[in-house]
Amino acid sequence: MSIKKICKHCGKEFNPNAPAEDNRCRYHSQKAEHVGTADMHHDYSEVYKYPCCGQLEFPQYTAAEPIAGCLEGVHEKAE
Repeated sequence: MSIKKICKHCGKEFNPNAPAEDNRCRYHSQKAEHVGTADMHHDYSEVYKYPCCGQLEFPQYTAAEPIAGCLEGVHEKAE
């Protein structure tokens, strides 16, 4: 029986009993901050920036496929 947990870093489901190499995740150490609105070429999408790495995110375009984090680690269960 597989018991799935939610990772506190990336928010994905994982099996805590799986080997560490199967439980790798990518995440940002800080939450994205709203920095403005894009121009008409980007449909005036809201723009967010991760302070930890400077990476920009346009949620309107990345909602289905979130941007990979700047840090890599192992999944840890959320408290």
